[in-house]
Amino acid sequence: MKVEDARYREFDHRNVKYLSVIQKNTKRLQSMIEKIMDVAKIEKNSFVPNRVSIEIN
Repeated sequence: MKVEDARYREFDHRNVKYLSVIQKNTKRLQSMIEKIMDVAKIEKNSFVPNRVSIEIN
């Protein structure tokens, strides 16, 4: 269904903008929570760092 009314196009555009902001803030919140959980693990002495091999030229 295609809506030609300008009000609906503006509404859809705003929704896309709002959803973009929500998605960005959700990712930021998830990152903050993961960092807090890492700090809690370090304080509890249950943090196990991952070893990763890297090549240095």
